[in-house]
Formats: sequence, structure tokens, C-alpha cells
Amino acid sequence: MEYSVQLEIKKPQILVSNLFVDRKTMPLWETGLTRIEDENHSLFNTSSQGYLVFDFNGKESKMKVSVLENKLPNTITIVYELPGAYNQCINT
Repeated sequence: MEYSVQLEIKKPQILVSNLFVDRKTMPLWETGLTRIEDENHSLFNTSSQGYLVFDFNGKESKMKVSVLENKLPNTITIVYELPGAYNQCINT
């Protein structure tokens, strides 16, 4: 299954791309995000892996994150994984 979402943000591309991977501000727009864990390199660099850790009503949930390619400010390709779910996102 493939789908596409488009959202126009009227801000400079470099600002938007920097904020998209800013570990300090991510909890402001990622509901429930409590921390980011690095596993392989610093997360959001090319070939890095780690986890986004969420709190949902007192229950901790980890989502595996693999960055296949980071060519920001133009594009970043990220795979998000949970048990039974695999989602590859190409953000431009």
C-alpha cells in the first residue's frame, strides 16, 4: 500500500528540515515522545538506527527508526518499525 501526504509550510526549507530532526523539539510535535535512544550512530544521520520511546497512558512503547539516507535539507528517508508494522517514509 502506498500513499502520499502533502503539506505546505511557508518557512525557509533549511529551518523546516533542521526542526524536523531536532531531538530537543521533537517532543513538541511527536505526541507522547519521552526520549530518543541511539543504537547505531547518532539518530537521523545516514545509516543510523535507534528508537523513539513513547509514553501512552503510563505504558512505554519503543518504535525502531532506521535512517536509510539523509540528504537534508532536500530529502530524508526513514523506516519506522513496530511489531507487525513497517513504514518507509521519504520526506522531501
